[in-house]
Amino acid sequence: MRNVEAVSGHLIERLRPGDIVFLPSLRMPRFVDQWTRYDHDAIAAMALRARDDAERDGAVGRAVALVSRLTAQGAHVVLQAPNLLLRTPLYRCADPWTRGHPLCAGGPGCDRLEFQRLRKPMLNTVQSVAAAMPGVSVFDPFPLLCPVGPSCDGFRDGRPLFFDGDHVSGYANRLLAAPFRDAMLRVSGGS
Repeated sequence: MRNVEAVSGHLIERLRPGDIVFLPSLRMPRFVDQWTRYDHDAIAAMALRARDDAERDGAVGRAVALVSRLTAQGAHVVLQAPNLLLRTPLYRCADPWTRGHPLCAGGPGCDRLEFQRLRKPMLNTVQSVAAAMPGVSVFDPFPLLCPVGPSCDGFRDGRPLFFDGDHVSGYANRLLAAPFRDAMLRVSGGS
């Protein structure tokens, strides 16, 4: 909490009316890191639980307090919705000779409906914070990175959308650039 307070205090001192503050965050437990795959059932249960009510209410209260301080300075705040999380660190599985690694088992994608179910509690929380406060909106990269179909693939046109299991790649950043710019223009009223 001290880090959040230090950074937010530093930011608030420099904010000007009309500035946009983008607050991305993982917001969900990881399925995999560079070296290990976590127990899917345990992670899924954790995501669906999305903390107990008291802990979630406390987190929402702290978020509202911070965001209120930012908007009081005249800033627009954009929260990132929970983004797609993969069960495979793509950089470890991108080449034909690395796909046999145990971390690559199951492939580079995930079931779209299952992931939507897992992100729903946190998505509802983020949306409720935004709905409760003027000057706050949500940017959701998930539908852009997993637009249609029964599954989400970690690759598009043969290029990785993620570096690992949850950090978007340079290619995905290019795919998200125009929609992100458009979202920021809407937030700022086109300026």
